[in-house]
This record gives sequence, structure tokens and C-alpha cells, in this order.
Amino acid sequence: MTVMRLAFMLAAPLLLGSARLAIAQPVFDHMTCFKIGDPVVPRVGYTMDVNPKELDRFAPMPGDRVTGGVYSAGCQIVLPAKYFCIDVEVANARQTRAPYTAASWLAAGPDPGDRLCYKLKCPGGRDVSYPVVDQFGTRTIKVRRQTAFLCTPAWRQVTDQDPCQSNANGICQGLCPDGNVCLGVTTQSCGCAPPASQCGNMSSGMCGDGLCPGLWEFCGATAGACGCLHP
Repeated sequence: MTVMRLAFMLAAPLLLGSARLAIAQPVFDHMTCFKIGDPVVPRVGYTMDVNPKELDRFAPMPGDRVTGGVYSAGCQIVLPAKYFCIDVEVANARQTRAPYTAASWLAAGPDPGDRLCYKLKCPGGRDVSYPVVDQFGTRTIKVRRQTAFLCTPAWRQVTDQDPCQSNANGICQGLCPDGNVCLGVTTQSCGCAPPASQCGNMSSGMCGDGLCPGLWEFCGATAGACGCLHP
């Protein structure tokens, strides 16, 4: 037995333990918003410049301006605050009515960026007082324990003109050079592969080596041919 293989065998349990620990860590990439009672008195109006992170898709939104003695209105803040939002982890998302389809693939991460917000109704709870400070003042707000919104990460859909990559739903999509096709080369990543390696082009005896466009799919025999199946 080589020294390198022995070192790997000794390190493997530690690596697997670290991997399990990393997988077990919660990801707080959603937000839940509560209606609030805000005692701040809007004695002063506020204006501000709002500069999107993705300037190629969204234009800057300036605040109030006075140019050459002429006033033009811009982004204005309306006080008091209406909602208080916290980071949350979500699990077991499922439909409340049949048919119960499998949960879609979600690309999670600590920096979710864009969000879609939905009305959220949860039973019970009680109001709590919560001391806060922001750029508009220091005060104690009353958080209504009746939830108002759930905001989820949202991603722009990949187009056929983008380089090969994973869409937010786990589908590999995009352009590949030299006649290759965009497929799931591992369970976590997309890549460009020869058309012959695509699941539908494999012989029935080679299904296990075929690649599928979905990261969660595997190539298996179905109806006497190779096809992409869900686990």
C-alpha cells in the first residue's frame, strides 16, 4: 500500500465528516416580513439616490435635484416604515393541494441578490416590541406577529445565447463551441460535452455513462432505450 493511499484512507473520514457538517449548516437566503407599528414622526422628508447593483439591467434612480435653479423630484422616502424583514431558512416547501409535484431545484447561496416576494399567512403569534436604528432614526417599533411577506431568491433565466451554465431550476442551458452540447457533467455543474455522450444517444448497455441536461437527473433504461430519469 502506497504512502499516498494510506494518507488518503486516514484523511477520508475527516473529510467526510467535514462535508456532512458543511451540508448540515442552514442557509438563511430567504426573508420573512412582518407588518409593524413605527412611532417615528415624519417631521422631515428624505430623498436619496438609488443605484442598482446590476446597472446593465436597471437604470440609476436619482433623488431630488436642483439644477440651474429648477427643482425636479426624484426618489423620496415615505415615513413611517411599514414592514420589518428578517433572514430565514425555509424547508419542506410543498403544495397544499394535489397533485403534489416534487420540489424544483433551487440555487441557494449566502448572497441571493434579486428576490420575489409573496404574501405569507401564518397562524398565531403575538406582537413584540423591537428596538431598531436606521438612517432615519432610533426608536422602538412594534412588530405584528402576523407575517406579511416571504421573499425568495430569484435568478434571471439563462438564454440559449449565454455560455453553458446551470439555470436556477437546475437545467443546463447555453452555448457550447465545436458542436458540443450543454449537459450536466456532474451532479453540481454543467459543461460542454460531445453529443454522443448525451443520454438519448447511448446504447441501452451504456445508460450509466450517459449525461442529462438536468443536474438532478440520471441516465437509465426506459422502454428499451436510454432516457433521463428523476431519482
